[in-house]
Amino acid sequence: MNRYSVFVIYSVVFLLAAASCGFGADRGFAGTLHLRNGDSVFFDHLGTTSEVVTYHVGGRLGQQSVSYNFADLGLILFSDKEPSTVIIVNKQGERFTLTDCELKDGFLYVYNDPVTHKLDWTRAERKDISHIVIGRRSGKIKMNVATHEFFPAMFVFDPFTGERLVWAEHGHVVPGEAPGPAQAGGAWSGATYTPAATQPAPRAPAAVSAVPSPAPIPAGTTSDLHLTITTPQLAVIFLGDADLKVTIRGPQRFEKRVKNADADRQYTLDFKKIPSGDYKVVAKYGTRTAVSVVRVLGKDVSAELMFD
Repeated sequence: MNRYSVFVIYSVVFLLAAASCGFGADRGFAGTLHLRNGDSVFFDHLGTTSEVVTYHVGGRLGQQSVSYNFADLGLILFSDKEPSTVIIVNKQGERFTLTDCELKDGFLYVYNDPVTHKLDWTRAERKDISHIVIGRRSGKIKMNVATHEFFPAMFVFDPFTGERLVWAEHGHVVPGEAPGPAQAGGAWSGATYTPAATQPAPRAPAAVSAVPSPAPIPAGTTSDLHLTITTPQLAVIFLGDADLKVTIRGPQRFEKRVKNADADRQYTLDFKKIPSGDYKVVAKYGTRTAVSVVRVLGKDVSAELMFD
């Protein structure tokens, strides 16, 4: 074997080893910390500049003990009223409430220093955090004007009080926003706030065994569905148009279209007197698609859908 062959072999081995180390390293995930004062901080990953820290949230879902890695979730909401209660949203958009939670008092995170333009790290106390959006930059938030608490943009009602939320910026209500009537005595299920009298049993995530199915929906009943959809901030319209097309499929199929819809704007579509039941909602805007499931039961049902 000549020197050239030896050089090539060692070079290939070195490159394979370097690639293995680079792709195998845990780089963590980015996201946004939303603070209780209305501010938000985009983070590169949780941990320090030299270490990725893996955080978990453990608690009880109904009668079962569960534990989730932050990286497997899409959103984590901390309760100011009940410190041991946490609302989580998984990657599929399903929402669950955990009780008797075990959490760290604070979280280390890495951010881009606006002065030095270099990565630095610090610690945020859990009591100062409203919620964490995982995997993307998120600047929009909702607020309960009565309690001045902040919630994720996808929420329509306060999950603890039932009051309708309004859009907020920098800790203040967006001009022109006015809160609607509260829906007291209810709770969240999927993407819809449902009155307590008709609240279905929660659907268990894959990590735990299934809970009892929701009660059957009475035949022959109708409901009004008010569906609020927020188009993406940056419209990607390759091989498509700028129409917002919304289809709901359940006991019957309905479709609505908004011609030449603007990017980063809310549209409310009303479906009047549709048969009560579970509907799959599919919204398309250019090449983007958002999907959710809504249980339509009661006189008026409000739901909200956002593109990732």
